[in-house]
Amino acid sequence: MLRSQLFYRKIKLLIYSVILLFLLLILPLGFETNDDIGMELAFSGYYSGQPEYGSLFTHYLFGQILQWLYQIKSSINWYGCLLLSLHFFASLLLIWKCIKSDDLKVSSFIIVIVILGAYINFVMRFNFATVAYFSGFAGLYYALDCTWSIKSKSLWLSFILMVCSICIRPHFFILASIFLLPHFFSKLWNREFIIIKKVGLIVIVFVVFKISNHIAYSQDKVWGSYYQKYNSMLHLLDNPTFNLYYFGPFIDWVEWTENDFQLFKNFYFELPSKMSLDKLTTISKNIPRDAMDFNEFYPALFHYVPISFMIALVAGCLFSFLYYGKRHLVINLVLLVFVLLFLQFLTGNKYIFKDRMIYSLYLGLLMNYFIPLGMHPKAQRLPSLPLIVLTLSMVSVIFKHVYSSNVLKKSLKQIENHLTQQYPNNFIFEFYCYYPNSGFKNWESSAIQMKQIKFLPMGWIMNTPLGAKHLERMGFSSLNQALLHQNTLHIIPIAFKKAYINLMQEYYKEYNCLKIQFQSIDTITTLEQDWLVLKINVLD
Repeated sequence: MLRSQLFYRKIKLLIYSVILLFLLLILPLGFETNDDIGMELAFSGYYSGQPEYGSLFTHYLFGQILQWLYQIKSSINWYGCLLLSLHFFASLLLIWKCIKSDDLKVSSFIIVIVILGAYINFVMRFNFATVAYFSGFAGLYYALDCTWSIKSKSLWLSFILMVCSICIRPHFFILASIFLLPHFFSKLWNREFIIIKKVGLIVIVFVVFKISNHIAYSQDKVWGSYYQKYNSMLHLLDNPTFNLYYFGPFIDWVEWTENDFQLFKNFYFELPSKMSLDKLTTISKNIPRDAMDFNEFYPALFHYVPISFMIALVAGCLFSFLYYGKRHLVINLVLLVFVLLFLQFLTGNKYIFKDRMIYSLYLGLLMNYFIPLGMHPKAQRLPSLPLIVLTLSMVSVIFKHVYSSNVLKKSLKQIENHLTQQYPNNFIFEFYCYYPNSGFKNWESSAIQMKQIKFLPMGWIMNTPLGAKHLERMGFSSLNQALLHQNTLHIIPIAFKKAYINLMQEYYKEYNCLKIQFQSIDTITTLEQDWLVLKINVLD
């Protein structure tokens, strides 16, 4: 009987595997932000001419593995393939957990949530942060709930997913852990104290990987100083007090201006030598953590979170109450309040509400409405109304993202065609252009796809050895020299024209004693929006 049941379960898992693979083939795959395309270009060798291991975001080991893969076959998009594989196996592990569940009715709908609410949306707009979150959530949920056996392949998969989550983006592994707190406490409530040993071992693994990453980068002669400098900057940027009101006392001491901070926040620009690592680190440590503006958080919450997500969460609350009872709903509402207060303390501003964070919050809260949390159902049947509403809201989001992803891909193709045809010999500096968004056009590496366009280093790449190498390969000694070159074009959305021009004019006036003027030489019209092609002229 057990053998036939196991065989039946494996057949179901195989069917779901085929479904997930089929979705990968038909969905418009794409990166959510240019952080990912920057890392993919770096690892694949676009900037330095050969595969690289260093990254200011991910673990040292993760970079070493990708460098090795790109050395084997540089034309394959190993970075994108690895992220998609983790999404695939994280989804399969959650589905396998549901297939083995005693309550098949609820488990079947959790599978619907995994596929419609997480997998499809994550692969259409995927990035390293959501990969870290989803892998961490799936690995933790399975590991905390199953019996540990060295022979269990599923358990080993859960540990691999957790380790990958920690290596890719440890902040989002922590976020995944927070969403599983109700599950943890439900185990303690039911006197399953083995959960403490499990969590203890996972914490040890997390600490070991964090320490090893710090040691590896600090001892690296090429990346060491860049890594320390960037992490100081990152701490400053992510600090909830990062605004000029609370930063005022430090401005004179560090000898920065308001324009410096705007450049710093927007794209880690080449700042003057006055910004030393010691000054930056000291400032980061001395800003009071509780000096934040709470008024921005909730307006941003309601502004950035789609209405379909809010409807889905209300439907989830209704399901929790009707199927499991009042206690189950109260626990989930406490989790919601705790998560909101945690994020409010952590950020205090609206910049946290990017797609990656919204989807992580959405999935984490939604899953908890259906996880039993050690409770038995109060109702005999599944309440149909919340399930119908929830399904419709998830499907509506999918259609919206399919449409927007296709529009974005066509728009970026229009930009690419225009640049390669009209400006094949020019250097391109893109600001808010996000050309590489949805850059996962096929299974080839982005370095192979982007050979025709000469992009100057941008964002975090500027503050790495790769930025200097890339400029050197193009014949420049600094980014300033490259930006002022007669063959350099600046590509920006038309909506950012005024802000961008003012930002750059103030920068060159203050630190280079140059008066510059932007000349608009072309407009690229796309399905999404219009883009300006600008050129800098130095005035006498």
